[in-house]
Amino acid sequence: MDLKALYKLSYGLYVVGTKAEDTVNAQVANTVFQINSEPATVAISLNNNNYTNELVKKSGVFSVNVLAETADLAIVGNFGFRSGRDNNKFKDYKYVEGVTGSPLLQGSNIAATLEAKVIHTFVVGTHTLFIGEIVNAENFDSNAMTYAMYHKLKNAAKPAASAAPKAKGKAYKCDVCGYVVEEGFEDLPDDWVCPICGVGKDQFSPVEEDSAASKSKGKAYKCDVCGYVVEEGFEDLPDDWVCPICGVGKDQFSPVE
Repeated sequence: MDLKALYKLSYGLYVVGTKAEDTVNAQVANTVFQINSEPATVAISLNNNNYTNELVKKSGVFSVNVLAETADLAIVGNFGFRSGRDNNKFKDYKYVEGVTGSPLLQGSNIAATLEAKVIHTFVVGTHTLFIGEIVNAENFDSNAMTYAMYHKLKNAAKPAASAAPKAKGKAYKCDVCGYVVEEGFEDLPDDWVCPICGVGKDQFSPVEEDSAASKSKGKAYKCDVCGYVVEEGFEDLPDDWVCPICGVGKDQFSPVE
């Protein structure tokens, strides 16, 4: 069986949120799809280990913020690479509470917003499928980002191999997603952002030489479902770590040849 066939499926990129009692949280998801037109019904798929999953089960409602194709990569880093258990993800992002109380992000990062009340829930292996009847929707004058487009933007933001001579300067690692710039970090422009999660240079830390050497020996691993790549250090990730894009576990990653 060749699970690479799944790469041919079309995905979007969304920030799915909810409010349970006084707690507001959201996460990046790539699986949101329409089920029915009358009444208008959508489904979302969230990993069972994710905090947003837990909160949607409590609240019975959710919002879907459709990312615009011009969205800043930093929004993916903020909502996709941090846990709401430990961080206030909305600290730097404006939102309003919709009719369900769920967060609706504001600004040019968003192409559309939806709110739904959960009418059915199905636990399917590592994920829960929430089916919701839409109770509110707003469409803005921008196109939606696809998952394939996100990868193109991410790769375009990677520093060129010639950014600095080999072995010049320290390696730097992103404090949020773990992406490593092997050399030339100091020469990158001040407005450069991490090509994986979109945070700025101020959220990178120097990598100790012994650590950098050991990381470089590790294989890259690729998600069998969505294609997300962990460049190094996969073996060191905790057993309950999940893909920051589609939420599957480590068992659904394969070494990159």
